[in-house]
Amino acid sequence: MHLHQLGTIEATLKSNSVDAFRNDGEHHYSIKEIKPESQMPALFDKEILISLSDSDHDVTQIQNSFISIVLTANVQLDNKFDGYDEAYKDGTVLFIGLKSASQLVALMQQQNRLKKLLKISGFTDYPNSLFCDLKLKFKINPNAFVFAQVNPIISMAKYYTMNKTDLMASGPDKLKNIDLLFRNWSLGYQYTKQFTQMGCTADLITKISIEQITDSGLKNLMCSITPVTLSIKNYVVTEVTANMSRYKATDDCLQRVRDFFANRPFVVPAQRVEAWSFPTSATTT
Repeated sequence: MHLHQLGTIEATLKSNSVDAFRNDGEHHYSIKEIKPESQMPALFDKEILISLSDSDHDVTQIQNSFISIVLTANVQLDNKFDGYDEAYKDGTVLFIGLKSASQLVALMQQQNRLKKLLKISGFTDYPNSLFCDLKLKFKINPNAFVFAQVNPIISMAKYYTMNKTDLMASGPDKLKNIDLLFRNWSLGYQYTKQFTQMGCTADLITKISIEQITDSGLKNLMCSITPVTLSIKNYVVTEVTANMSRYKATDDCLQRVRDFFANRPFVVPAQRVEAWSFPTSATTT
């Protein structure tokens, strides 16, 4: 066996690369909002098609672009959070996000950097003027959502700070109950302090109340922790926007790219998406 013209890895990479694109000096970089081709709003079982490139500019900067998705989800709980005293309701937060009681409608907005999507992670600057438009077809996977209960001390402190004036105007009782929470909260309350995948069960705080234990007015803080399962019953995608960074390239640069791929195949990667279980202990609050 004879090996001919065996070069270094660096030389091999250079032989299969193209000089970086350059702005032509007359056009500035810009961001364009692109709306989906699919009809909005879209139900949870519908695929959404949106273009990621624009014919007005030669090059799309995938690494500096992102998609904004707004959806309304109907979240089902198998255990009601009806044991909260009035003083604690507004300061209690149940966070729902990507990988707020039996019926719950939550408005969510999620922004994804396109560079983090596997199917187009091989691109940095995509020459759409040479290789046609780049489009993305997707459907929201409800199994990708997770939930977690925010530490009541942290969420209540933020609520108190933002609404201190209104709380003081409402009278002393509510402030006293909030102060009782701060002074008597126990670190031994064993609720699930981590993200849990939608459809799975977590031990959550379903009751925080005040119990008067003496006639003189001495009170005690009561807390109940029970298993709760959250699942997304359905959702509606109300808005999708691709915020694409793009620019014009010089003619000689485009010609070099055209010559480079004249005798080489140009492959646009595709991706098959499969849903896998999300480990409940993967992320903690």
